[in-house]
Amino acid sequence: TSPRLDPAPRASPFGLSNSPTALMQDSRPIGGSVEGKMGKEKKGMFKQRLWTYLLRNMRRAVDEVYFMCEVENDVEQVRLGMSILDESINDFQQLVVRIQEQEKFQFQTGLHKAIAWEVRCTKASAAHWEMLSSFADPSFVPP
Repeated sequence: TSPRLDPAPRASPFGLSNSPTALMQDSRPIGGSVEGKMGKEKKGMFKQRLWTYLLRNMRRAVDEVYFMCEVENDVEQVRLGMSILDESINDFQQLVVRIQEQEKFQFQTGLHKAIAWEVRCTKASAAHWEMLSSFADPSFVPP
């Protein structure tokens, strides 16, 4: 087995389901219907649950790609995975800079207004499309 794979799913610190359906269809109020402190606590719990869900899925996806590369002994796919991770690291580093610039702007001006910036667009490489098309219907043509 791969050393990167988790032996068992980690339990949420809140004992919550990892199911996207359970997370997104939770009938508990999130804020607007409960006033004051309780509304903020419930909204905070929802945010925590959403972050837990997203980061757990990101970790799981990385582990699955790692496992596939290891099983298939495919150096090209390893390099593709590394390239995608490198691009993601760069995108997150740029996001940190933009957030810091916005905080600096707000502090210096005393205004709490958002500033605009270019939004990252996800682009699939030709190699990525080739890999995906090998699993897809032969009549499928990428856009």
